[in-house]
Amino acid sequence: MYKSCYNLIKKPFNQTPENSQLWRGACVKAIINALEKGVLRGSGLHLITGDEGVGKSVLLAILDLELSHKVRRAFVDVAESSQLNFYNSILRGFGLEKVVDSKVQFLVDFSYFLRQSAENGERALLVLDNAQYLTQDMLDEVRMLSNIEKGDGKLLSILLVGRPRFTAILAQPKNRVMRQRLAYRVDMKPLSLDEVSEYIQFRCVEAGAAGSLFPDEAVRFIHQYSGGLIGNINTLCERVLIAGAENECEAISLELVKSCAGAEGTGGTFQRQALKETKKTLFSTSDTSSAATADKAGKRGVASFLNRTRLLFSQLPKKRELLLGICGIVMIAGVYFLLPDGEPELVVSPQSVVNPAEDLAASSAAGQQEVLQSGSEYVSPDSAAKPTSRVEIGQLQIVE
Repeated sequence: MYKSCYNLIKKPFNQTPENSQLWRGACVKAIINALEKGVLRGSGLHLITGDEGVGKSVLLAILDLELSHKVRRAFVDVAESSQLNFYNSILRGFGLEKVVDSKVQFLVDFSYFLRQSAENGERALLVLDNAQYLTQDMLDEVRMLSNIEKGDGKLLSILLVGRPRFTAILAQPKNRVMRQRLAYRVDMKPLSLDEVSEYIQFRCVEAGAAGSLFPDEAVRFIHQYSGGLIGNINTLCERVLIAGAENECEAISLELVKSCAGAEGTGGTFQRQALKETKKTLFSTSDTSSAATADKAGKRGVASFLNRTRLLFSQLPKKRELLLGICGIVMIAGVYFLLPDGEPELVVSPQSVVNPAEDLAASSAAGQQEVLQSGSEYVSPDSAAKPTSRVEIGQLQIVE
């Protein structure tokens, strides 16, 4: 594809890089050194948090290489894992060909393995990825595992790796003991502009280029667009190289990078802003616009709403069912409030209500006058039959 166009021997921006492509910047080296010392000392618990794409997987790959000849390691993804699956995943991670069906059996087999490793002079490290999915029961199990020790120290080191929201879980009072046992914790941050430049140059040179294929102004744009997240940097740079080769561009330009960023749509500053605006549109409860403005906006907003909804769904695939449910509730509520509430309300005009006494007096006076003029006998109202009270409703107004 683009390798011959830019004199490369391999793809520089694979999302799953080869060992030689693992970038060891100053921040990465500091974290690896601290973790390595903690594990070799036999410290119990360690924590790494960071957003998706910040480089946690790359960090774990480097740690695995650094500890390959010193520590026995097991990497377990705990996302949506049941308790028994959790136990058996740990055993498989350490190379134990056993399947347990109870907690007691697991503790017996795993404790024996840890004691044997300690007697052989080997440390054991358990890495739990996606720790934000750990249930409270599983967190209690992790704390229990960190208690396994011998006279001279812990037999097992545990590294928890997760999203920033896992910090809020540990901050709960019921997890105070686990929080206090953390020997080392770090929250990984996005790369700075200088680190993005260093990272891109490293990956290009490692792939066979003489230097960075991206000019300084393009690097600044990539940093802004990607938010400093390694995953976004890799995706955009890969697309730029493909587009450059297809258009026979001898050199990468800022315009080419911008055009690829506009068509790419996988994240970064601009798309995060669009997603933020979409959430605002979907979940805002305030309505300060006038009726005329709302009517005008409603006519033009259907297509925009659908496009933004589609964008939000694509960004949050794990929450599609929830969002569909919310949209359904909003639609039902809208229909409910638009329909008239019960029978139409009747408003009676005060001028249309007639007092029976006044009506009778007026009729009597008219009748007496008529009798006097005609000479006929006049019958008093008191001697006549007592009239029935009545209310005349002149006009009805239906309030919709």
